Amino acid sequence: MTTKYTQLFQASTVDSDGNPARNAGWSESHYTDLPPTGTAITAATTALDQKRAALMPANTKIVGSRVQEVDTELNVGQSRSYESNIPGNAGTQNDLPSMSLEWRVRSTEGANAAELHIRGVPDARVLKGEFDKGSSSFNQALISFFNELKNGWKFRGRVRTNIVSKIANITVEGTVATQTPHGLAEGDLVRLLRTRNVSGKLVSGVYFVASTSNALTFVLANWTGNGQVLKGKVRKAGYAFFNLTILDSEVLDPLAVNRKVGRPFHLFRGRRTAKK
Repeated sequence: MTTKYTQLFQASTVDSDGNPARNAGWSESHYTDLPPTGTAITAATTALDQKRAALMPANTKIVGSRVQEVDTELNVGQSRSYESNIPGNAGTQNDLPSMSLEWRVRSTEGANAAELHIRGVPDARVLKGEFDKGSSSFNQALISFFNELKNGWKFRGRVRTNIVSKIANITVEGTVATQTPHGLAEGDLVRLLRTRNVSGKLVSGVYFVASTSNALTFVLANWTGNGQVLKGKVRKAGYAFFNLTILDSEVLDPLAVNRKVGRPFHLFRGRRTAKK
């Protein structure tokens, strides 16, 4: 299994008197082949926390983390949660925790790519709606953060090397005939690609293989294609974890975006008592 490391963030807006006003929380996750316990994962997560804190404004902090064993379908094995108190040290404030930066990172092993976001970006780093490169220290902190990510951290993406078979026909009941051997087995997940039914409507989604009759025929367990299909392709659906890469010049050219944030993680919780 792979280890999933999730950082838990909390940020507060600041009123005109300098007091915390509204709180928000969010999480960011990365994957590694390191075992979930031991000195290696501790050193790796500590380094990542430090690099991430250098990008956070003063009113944002990492309040906790979670280490989980997961497989490619994100089924969870053993899991541990930890309390933290790592304040941001980018040296400035931010107004809205939803202010974010977005990058497109690539796999070192193939054609996979993924979006990567960081929320809680300091106000001074976004001017007129775009990222401002005016701080050499923040720019270097960004490069250091991505260098840390490139040092063994991974993202989850689709396996794009599985066999792709042209569809000859899908019946109303969900029996699929392919023009070339599909290589599937009962219980596999399949993804339909560029597939349309006889009405011309696009049919997409991921489906279970209920059974296979032969190398060119199988049955979908949860077919919802709304009619017969006469064209398209099918590929076994699967996921894997990929090492990421990005150029320094790309690191310093992110897209400024807004990403939703949620409730803070540290809240008082009580119970409702019955009226007498």
